[in-house]
Amino acid sequence: MEASIRSIPGIGELAIYDIADRIAGYRGLRPVKVFLHAGTRKGVVAVGLDGTRKTLPLACFPGALSSVEADEAENILRIIGSIWNGYG
Repeated sequence: MEASIRSIPGIGELAIYDIADRIAGYRGLRPVKVFLHAGTRKGVVAVGLDGTRKTLPLACFPGALSSVEADEAENILRIIGSIWNGYG
């Protein structure tokens, strides 16, 4: 899917993630790893992990963050990233 729409002007990593997430939700699928896009990448860097990858497994996250579902971790990371970005 990414290869099909990446060349469309204005389509970035967050749009690609959102479209894939909606398709997966429609099919009853949940993510098993955290996809790094604009918001989650800031949170990943804030907790001291590698923000250059496209995805990270839950096992690499510190503490309780590794024990939640991937989509829940993404929400938490977006919040951490927005708070951290305000101080950075």
